[in-house]
Amino acid sequence: MTPSDLDVDAAMLGALVREVPDAVVLIDQIGTIQYANPALEVVLGYAPEDLVGRNYEVLVPEHLRAAHAAHHMRFAARPTARPMGASLPLRARRRDGSLVPVEVSLVPLRGSELVAAFVRDTSDRQRLVERLAATNQVSTEILANGDHRYVRHLTTRLARLLLDADAAVHLSEPEETGPEADPTLVDPPDVAPGALIAAFDEVGGWDAIRSGPAILPAAADREAASGPFLAVPVRTSEHRYGALAVWRAEGRRGFDGDDREALVQFADSCAVSIELARARGELERMAVLEDHDRIARDLHDMVIQRVFAVALHLEAASAQLQPSAVGPIRDAVTSLDQVIRDLRSSIFGLRNGTDLRSLRARLEAEVQVARRGLGYPPQLRVSGPVDTIVVDGLADDAVAVVREALANVVRHSGASEVEVSVAVDDERLSLRVTDDGIGPPDGPGRGDGLRNIVARASRRGGCAGLGPAPGGGAVLEWSVPLA
Repeated sequence: MTPSDLDVDAAMLGALVREVPDAVVLIDQIGTIQYANPALEVVLGYAPEDLVGRNYEVLVPEHLRAAHAAHHMRFAARPTARPMGASLPLRARRRDGSLVPVEVSLVPLRGSELVAAFVRDTSDRQRLVERLAATNQVSTEILANGDHRYVRHLTTRLARLLLDADAAVHLSEPEETGPEADPTLVDPPDVAPGALIAAFDEVGGWDAIRSGPAILPAAADREAASGPFLAVPVRTSEHRYGALAVWRAEGRRGFDGDDREALVQFADSCAVSIELARARGELERMAVLEDHDRIARDLHDMVIQRVFAVALHLEAASAQLQPSAVGPIRDAVTSLDQVIRDLRSSIFGLRNGTDLRSLRARLEAEVQVARRGLGYPPQLRVSGPVDTIVVDGLADDAVAVVREALANVVRHSGASEVEVSVAVDDERLSLRVTDDGIGPPDGPGRGDGLRNIVARASRRGGCAGLGPAPGGGAVLEWSVPLA
């Protein structure tokens, strides 16, 4: 039997229109709805009898009704079967006032003045597009700059938008450390974090989230976030990066299986992006360390040896000079010895990486702060393995002492040269801050800064003092045992 042989009567067509899952409405020339099939209630929330006799504009978003009336007049003048608003993001207004993404096909009925409008809900397709776009945005941002705090803010905001939630939160597990261990991130920021954390605890907290996604239909504690709550882990097969949770206000529809699957897939994608960023950061760090190691080898094997050879030649030459000329030669040799010590200190720093939390890096930061007040950078000399031996509280004390000493130089000394020396051996850490300014104050007058410096040394069984420098100015000395 060919399609032309098939006898389709009005009853069959009527049954087809009644059973089709798309909403179908018949509209006359002036825009009055003459018929609506049962699927309209599923798609837009209206029972058919509620719409018959009303103008179709009830289904159009309010801000588009004026423009849509002009389109309707042009279509009525030359009706043709076509999709409505091709390539445009169409929205229909549901009975509850919410907007739903739709596709609309218009078909004029021959022999009548009616037009059939077939309305298809494209929410699932739109959610997929939005989910892919959000995942791509997170991947792009985290791979572009690796700023984990910013990315956590971004994933929180996108999770709220994807799930049509009233609030979202990205929680960090208590044992996390490093850049991911951030306080709770909430979007929008005016939502109280405590309410969402309380709802998260009602889900079962971290014990529950580690085993999979959890849905809380409504918080039992009225002080918590009343309303539907959904939380999923952000994790890969090897690492966990906390949890994403979304919340809807009391009275809104609860989260369903599709919502849970959408959030799970989004959270998994975010976790993979974070993992990729970590791997890329580690590769970049290894490349930097390899480059540093090469530079350190060149300095040690070539530059230091050449400087040492120059010093030896100068010493040998001084034996053949008049006594009056020996002094400047010896001064030059002493300077070269200091250059060698500085080079060795730099080599040690290169071979111990570029960790901004290292003592060396923290001291360099203090020197740069003092530079703004002095107008020139103090000279920093570091000797020994300070980054591996001087750690934790002792490193904090050392940084605080240098900071206070440099602050005093900036405020009081009027110095044109400042030197900070930090040395460590097997037993002690020694700091010296020397300037060529006006020297220490006369008499017993000492400020709180110096008292704090002395107190830090005393607590560690060490000593500290401020006195005149041999060539003029002042020198602060601070020394404590490593044990």
